[in-house]
Amino acid sequence: MIAIVLVCGVLIISRQLDFVMEKNLGFDTDAKIVLPLRTDEAHKQYEALKKEIAKNSSVKDVSGSSFIPGTPIFRDFNFYLDGGTMDKTV
Repeated sequence: MIAIVLVCGVLIISRQLDFVMEKNLGFDTDAKIVLPLRTDEAHKQYEALKKEIAKNSSVKDVSGSSFIPGTPIFRDFNFYLDGGTMDKTV
């Protein structure tokens, strides 16, 4: 009985993972540009940057996100000094 429950559980989880991996995200993942805004100053200038990029006729839309859309989310547990880079994290 336990083996049957475990096999059914594995099958259900497998199908759910397949669904998530094949789900249409609603955008072309190859047609995006990601600009990391890691400093407070960069975050303050986001609206101006967004308006400037949107003026380009080749750009369909501009948006912001805490994570890169369409990629797995891994938490960043590193600490950055103000204006620091990934090379100098603690």
